[in-house]
Amino acid sequence: MNNNCKNCGKELDSGARFCPECGTPVIEEVQVVELSSEPTTELLQEEVKTEPSPEELQKKKEAEKKHVMIIFSLFGGSLLCQFLSSYVKAEGFFSMLSVVLGLLGFIALIYGRTKYKDNKVIKGTLITVVVIAVLNIIISIVIFILLIFACKAIFDNPPTNCG
Repeated sequence: MNNNCKNCGKELDSGARFCPECGTPVIEEVQVVELSSEPTTELLQEEVKTEPSPEELQKKKEAEKKHVMIIFSLFGGSLLCQFLSSYVKAEGFFSMLSVVLGLLGFIALIYGRTKYKDNKVIKGTLITVVVIAVLNIIISIVIFILLIFACKAIFDNPPTNCG
């Protein structure tokens, strides 16, 4: 680096940012390095992504299929328990088992969605389950409101002759 001011020629201290004589800012010379338009081998090595082997792809697809089957088995078991709770005397047991299997199915579905992001079956199932849950909540609220109005109507106007 030149140690003289470009404006007045006064000698500058190393590290000075302004000329002490005239106040001109010191501009450091920057060395320009010309870059090659050809990428270096290091850059090429970073950009290369290894493609999974056919065996690895097959194993991943098999794991996805197993996960999907587990999800559908849990939801199917939940539906079967709902059906059994309507027709069997141990309805409390089957109702509780239905809820547990449904929750396990939902957990497996969420896990599958995070692990297999590109699986359209899991994505579609998750959307379906969420829509059904929201509809179930809405229907339950409507039925509850209707029951409140029905009970109010019965208590406000009790039957006079039940015989």
